[in-house]
Amino acid sequence: MQQPDKIDRIVRGLLAEAQRDYVGLWHIAMVVRRDIGLIDSDEVRIEALMIVGRLLEGGLSPGDYTRSGFEFWGENDVRAVLARIDREWVPDKGDPSLGNPICWFAPQPTKSDNRNR
Repeated sequence: MQQPDKIDRIVRGLLAEAQRDYVGLWHIAMVVRRDIGLIDSDEVRIEALMIVGRLLEGGLSPGDYTRSGFEFWGENDVRAVLARIDREWVPDKGDPSLGNPICWFAPQPTKSDNRNR
């Protein structure tokens, strides 16, 4: 399978997963390492950011998962979101983790969306 096909499959899978549960940036980094086979931390960051851009275009928004629930970030522009993640993700310190996820992704709720997550 060529890499564009892998990326498309990853994006589709993450978009579907986000309909059931929050998707952490740490999970995206793990999927990039596992499914694409990247090892270099900077390459993982670059590829993950590209995938995040596609997820944002697919309707997901970043936020923080806190004890009080999901709090969406104020950034609405794809470039602003990617810049913030890029600033906070320091490859020399490793990938985002469950303990330091940088952000999570979820669909923006609509007024009629009463689902409990």
